[in-house]
Amino acid sequence: MLLARVVLSTFCVCSCASAQYSIRDRIVLPAATASSSVTLTLRNALPETAQIDVGPASDSGGAFLSPQPIVNVAVAGDDRKQLKIELTNVYFWGEARLPIQVNGRAYSVLLQRGPAINSRIVKSNAEPLSVAISADGRSAVWLYNFSGDALPVRWRIASGNSAACGVDTTGALKDCSERETWHSITIPPAQSSAIRFGVPRSWFNPLAGGVKREASMELGFGQDGSAAIQRVPLAMQTAAGRWSLRAVQMALPDWLFHSMLSRILWTTWWITLGAVFLMAAQVMIPNFRKVLRMENDVEALEERLRAINSRVGDRLLTRCRRELQTVRIGLIMRDPDDQRKPLSLPSIRDKIGLSGNTAAVHLLRTLLKRIDARVRLTELLDERLNTFLELDSSRTPPSLFRAWEQEVKRIQSILSRQFLNDADEKAAHTALNDLADGTAGMTAFTADLQRRITGLKRHFADPKCREKLDEYLARFCHCVDVLEGDDSSVEEGLTMAELAARDVAVSRIEILADLLELAPLLGRGSPTEEAVLERLYSTDPGVLAEARLLLTMRSQGVDAKRIRIALEEGMWDVYSEPTLVLEQDVLRLSFCFREKVLNRAAAKGLYQCFWIVAPKPAGTAQSIDEGKEYESGWDIQVLARGGELTLTPEVYDTRGEKIEVRKTDETKGVLTVRPQKSLASDVSARTLRGIVDAFITAIVPVLTVAITQLQSGSAEGLDISKLVLLGFTSQAIRTAIVPESTDTSTMTTGAATAREATAG
Repeated sequence: MLLARVVLSTFCVCSCASAQYSIRDRIVLPAATASSSVTLTLRNALPETAQIDVGPASDSGGAFLSPQPIVNVAVAGDDRKQLKIELTNVYFWGEARLPIQVNGRAYSVLLQRGPAINSRIVKSNAEPLSVAISADGRSAVWLYNFSGDALPVRWRIASGNSAACGVDTTGALKDCSERETWHSITIPPAQSSAIRFGVPRSWFNPLAGGVKREASMELGFGQDGSAAIQRVPLAMQTAAGRWSLRAVQMALPDWLFHSMLSRILWTTWWITLGAVFLMAAQVMIPNFRKVLRMENDVEALEERLRAINSRVGDRLLTRCRRELQTVRIGLIMRDPDDQRKPLSLPSIRDKIGLSGNTAAVHLLRTLLKRIDARVRLTELLDERLNTFLELDSSRTPPSLFRAWEQEVKRIQSILSRQFLNDADEKAAHTALNDLADGTAGMTAFTADLQRRITGLKRHFADPKCREKLDEYLARFCHCVDVLEGDDSSVEEGLTMAELAARDVAVSRIEILADLLELAPLLGRGSPTEEAVLERLYSTDPGVLAEARLLLTMRSQGVDAKRIRIALEEGMWDVYSEPTLVLEQDVLRLSFCFREKVLNRAAAKGLYQCFWIVAPKPAGTAQSIDEGKEYESGWDIQVLARGGELTLTPEVYDTRGEKIEVRKTDETKGVLTVRPQKSLASDVSARTLRGIVDAFITAIVPVLTVAITQLQSGSAEGLDISKLVLLGFTSQAIRTAIVPESTDTSTMTTGAATAREATAG
């Protein structure tokens, strides 16, 4: 900047030495008046018939001045080699170009009004000048005078409703309401002078404005300063940080800052910084390592999940994947489909923020353990299903096959729950072990078959009941032998085929018993009776279950046609909870018929309800048909994610044909959810909580050490590095006053902790 001033002074000193100018010189106009007269010297004399034209003046950027100065040009001098230019109504500041044509030859006259500020020729509407403010609120602005005469200047700095125009004899800021009270300086000809000023401390208060502030420097020229004012926009910025001790110093009065409180603040600030550094080393580094280990565990669980067959159930696999995605979001892991760099500054910054919150790391570890337990049990279920599917249903007792099938569905239902607590994990593990133990399962089946036979014998001990049953028993094999045999008919050593035949006979007798009970309702030779008897000839467990379903439907008085009519006529509704959905919340939806009896009817099982879950990430134009998932069941649970989520129910019959359930309203049952961002899952909020916790934990020992050092007088000679080291040593006092363990092994487990981890 100093070199620029020297060059600029050398360039302009020649032009300011006399009142006459060359056509190539910079013509300096007086800043104190709006009119002036200058004389230009030409190389050649002008003829008597010389034609002189003056164009509109423009600024340094080429834009026309507004308002335009009034210019009169005439030939002067006996030798007719001079042009006398009279200018009035001159209101511009900075540089301007005045085009003049003399006999068709064009000249461009450079006009200068006002000084150069900080080596810049500034107009009133130019970009703000950047001005650095020192920690004590002082600064300086340099003005260069192009003129050959001394330039008196009155000045003030205005910002908002306050202004600064120098200090009085006592060092306090002067009153700047009147121009006569403005501070004044005189700039020598062709030289630079500095306007040194101070600003109020309140301009850079950390609570109201921070480290930057917009202002305007007003310059009044002339002896009395009554001429037009040049306003120069300033962008002031203090070198101190917004929350540094220097910024606090500028916000406080001098008498307060130079008191004992200032020394306490200074000492406490740096000791606190050292204490927080040590707490970060004790807490954040172990937590950061745990976060990295959990990332490896998530990737390993994803690999194990890919190896599981889809026969375990889409709902169970979807649940595991969504829980892993929840942990991914909590750990700020990169999406596998993201092609950007795996290590970026924002991700590392967010991981450091997560490491500062020990509670959040504990919750993520707990949730990861639950996911590991769910995946481990899912792998066991996959093994059991592999053995189960190898069974020949035609050679397996129907009741045993159906019991295994129901047990598998029960295990799938347990593992598909939103939260897998200790009791659920134990129940699923016990059930999977029972499925693996074929001997124990066969023993329990044999004992149950014997109890069923004994019960049937007691039921048909009445001759009248037996007489009605005999009309049907003649059609089927082994049924009479089961009822007329002794109680030890189910003996050990029977082959699987013999057990299967006996179990089929017992199942047929049980269904015939229900048929006899409903005979008055069905009527002799009714279609339902014929359909039931037709299915009893089969040995397949599913066909026998259909026979039971037909009787149950007739008993309830609700058939498949009635269910279909209710679906097509829109006599149903979709209910959901909760009303306010946050990210990672559990959204529960139910497809319910308006007629209550239909919701518990057996005929409802002939239809299957699917839910199309179509996510739409926030800020994208992705179609809801892309990346959609499916959930099955009349009642489902969905984990809410970021962006928009659309859920659409669809119903299919036994043949797999879709039923039109929205003939009158296409949007009926379609639910659109926009989960709101949870503060608990926000990385900035977690980082802020960690910082607040660190300061609260360290404040007692830090104040103790700071006050002790001040009382002993040793803090006066300590530099910043020694004060920071005192903050490290104060952690011993913190341990004695506020005992706290950072051991992560004693963490709470259970459904409540997993629920908090999912929400946070």
